[in-house]
Amino acid sequence: MRIYEYNESTQTLNTECGLFHIGDTVQFTEIDSQTPIKTVLYGARIDSTEYVLTFFDEKCGLPLYLSEHEIDDMCRVE
Repeated sequence: MRIYEYNESTQTLNTECGLFHIGDTVQFTEIDSQTPIKTVLYGARIDSTEYVLTFFDEKCGLPLYLSEHEIDDMCRVE
């Protein structure tokens, strides 16, 4: 999933899958996986030349860090 821009002041992430805000509940699928993961978008930062997204896994209480190149698809869910 390509990320075009992250606006820190509005905490908005502009991606090829649409606009997302930090705190949104999202469902994403990792590259080479068929299992979607439902979680909360917790943060975003640029690391060298790629964005790294932080998700919060409520089940285990730990953050999950994925680069934009590890995510195949993402959508906002209720």
